[in-house]
Amino acid sequence: MLTVDISVSRRVCQQNSNLLCYFHPGQSSDSGICSSCNKPRFGTIGCEDRSAHSHDFTQNTFDPTPRSYHSAAERLWWPPENRIHNAIVIDCEMVELAYGKEAVVHLSAVDFVTGKTLIDSHLAIPEGERVTDWRTTYTGVTAASLAIAQQEGKVLDGIVGARQELFKHMCLRNTTLIGFSVHHDLEALRIFHPNIVDFQILYSERHGEKVGLKRSCEELLGRKIQNHGKAGNGHICMEDVMATRELVLHWIEKKGDARILSEEEKWEQFEDAYHWEQVDAEWDAMVW
Repeated sequence: MLTVDISVSRRVCQQNSNLLCYFHPGQSSDSGICSSCNKPRFGTIGCEDRSAHSHDFTQNTFDPTPRSYHSAAERLWWPPENRIHNAIVIDCEMVELAYGKEAVVHLSAVDFVTGKTLIDSHLAIPEGERVTDWRTTYTGVTAASLAIAQQEGKVLDGIVGARQELFKHMCLRNTTLIGFSVHHDLEALRIFHPNIVDFQILYSERHGEKVGLKRSCEELLGRKIQNHGKAGNGHICMEDVMATRELVLHWIEKKGDARILSEEEKWEQFEDAYHWEQVDAEWDAMVW
């Protein structure tokens, strides 16, 4: 186990999680005064209350609590050979808690080579914490869906249970963990690991720019993702995992020669494909 005092910047509010949430609904970007009660938006008790409210936190403080990070090498037992996977693709989804904290609410993992599902489970919310925003569009999780999963016994025991479940499939330090901006997932699960493949890093170091998962899939694979629900922008954790897997496989197949073209480059390719100069000449030569 690795313990680090990193003084992580955290968004916070002043209310205890077991009390009503007080907030200023009126916003004024110029003066910082609530337009509803004419009091400063920061440093004063809110003029409205709600049992749950998703805040727009803007004031940073620091969390001095040391964080403990864990490795599969800490495991005291060795999994059966048929459960060990040389490369695993992972993705987490997070909900927002009171005080602006976050908690992992879903973990998906697949075998990189075969695409076999290893984990696709909700996580229990930490005891004593209150969810202020389920972020259902991005997590696919609601209070009801989590409650049903808990009744069916299909929920992992927080990040501790998630780590244990993931470590069951890992060969100590030899397994490669793969993801898209996977440092966020490792941080959320409090895992440190030496063998990482991150498509975001592969692409940005090769081409000098960062890209999103959705755009990468559409441009490189011709596949649309994150388009679920009525608004057409809903996420599914397992879909993101499989998309990341396909992107890395595509990168390997192309030996790193995979790049998202600008609109100008796309137009140039379009012109080259249709030989517009030849078409113009043939058009001019036509007899009407």
